[in-house]
Amino acid sequence: MDARKAHLVTLWCAVISKFEKGLARCLAPRLTVVQYRVLAHLAMPETCDATPARLAFAASMRPDDVKGALEALAASGLVQPRPGGVPLITAQGKDALIRASVAVQTWGRRCLEPLSPHEQDYLSQIVGDALVVPGSYFALRSGPRPTDWGPIPKITTLCAIHQAMCQVVKKDCGLSLTDFRFLLELFPKKHRGQKQLRARDVTACLRVGRSYVTTASLRLEEAGLIQRIPDPSDARGILFCLTATGADTVRSAGDDIFVLLSSLFGDRLEQRQFLMLTKHWLQAEDAALAGAEG
Repeated sequence: MDARKAHLVTLWCAVISKFEKGLARCLAPRLTVVQYRVLAHLAMPETCDATPARLAFAASMRPDDVKGALEALAASGLVQPRPGGVPLITAQGKDALIRASVAVQTWGRRCLEPLSPHEQDYLSQIVGDALVVPGSYFALRSGPRPTDWGPIPKITTLCAIHQAMCQVVKKDCGLSLTDFRFLLELFPKKHRGQKQLRARDVTACLRVGRSYVTTASLRLEEAGLIQRIPDPSDARGILFCLTATGADTVRSAGDDIFVLLSSLFGDRLEQRQFLMLTKHWLQAEDAALAGAEG
């Protein structure tokens, strides 16, 4: 994985992770992201009469995740089963969905407002194109493609990318996506040599608590993926850097994530417009998350 690919993979892992983090925060504690997505699909004309298996296909989720979400929603009175196993959203569920959707739309608006109208249109276009990759639920729908899919299908796309990234990283190196992003931030992007970060730098990049950095750094060090070195500017401080094994791990999983992105976005990955949009979108997400934390 060269520096250009590493930069793009780092940006997209961050963009998708922070989108998912913001979505989870605005839905908590009443609903999980998966429960919200299932509830939303049950309210859509296209999927309101879908079986759990069809819901999983439409929402790009694992069947077991949909099953668990439906059980939790039924226990809360938001969904009820019908003959044939087809779930039905209840009046209480519709009210809960409306309240949750307001929070989701507010989060999405905060992430989009800093983007120019042209960037917003471009983002809508690339997410819409990723939604209709061959074999997907929306690619198989008949009729002309809508100019705007609406928020739920777009959320489906972004959450599906997040899930795919998690699976790639877990299969390649047995790490969570957050742990992999820790390594990614230490991978040099513009020049060869060793990149070093302080704990506070990692905390800021990943938007995590200091306790995560403490425990994750120990875990990654024990796995031989990072090492600690003294901070020359602070006698009590330490710096994190990748080991040779850690760098190889980033290259391997990073190449696979780049292949995933290529399958979704094609030659757009080579365009400067795509790179700049991703940077601006990430900055907007960071600002939105900072506002939520404040």
